[in-house]
Amino acid sequence: MPFIASVSRFEPPNTIDQETTTDFARELFQDNYQDIERLLTVFQNGQIENASLRCRSSGIIKSIH
Repeated sequence: MPFIASVSRFEPPNTIDQETTTDFARELFQDNYQDIERLLTVFQNGQIENASLRCRSSGIIKSIH
């Protein structure tokens, strides 16, 4: 019978809140989509509090904050 041998948790060092994620997506895509505000509701509807970024450079993180 299968069983869970172990469980762990890892919190990446690069996390941003959902409001910042929404603002970043708005800035990035607003010129490409006329209905950007409607599309951005996905961030609210997803009920995600924080996003973890995986990137090689901290430059993007600095530009978001």
